[in-house]
Amino acid sequence: MTTFSLLEDAYIMRDPFVDGGSGGIIIGADCCVCKAGVCVSPECSFFYAKRYCKDCAIKNSDHFPEEIRKELLRSLKGH
Repeated sequence: MTTFSLLEDAYIMRDPFVDGGSGGIIIGADCCVCKAGVCVSPECSFFYAKRYCKDCAIKNSDHFPEEIRKELLRSLKGH
């Protein structure tokens, strides 16, 4: 059995496509700023060391390195 550690507390569900219930799917986590529950989809949240909802990521983008800020802006334009 393979084990792993997540970098964040997350909402996980049993993978319905894996027999025996041995797999899991990460479906979301709480924003590290406002504590709102968000899905892990790029449309819902942004991960850089911690999970941010889109609003908090934008509000705190000046704290991110330039390269990460550019990635955040690209992800917003794509959606």
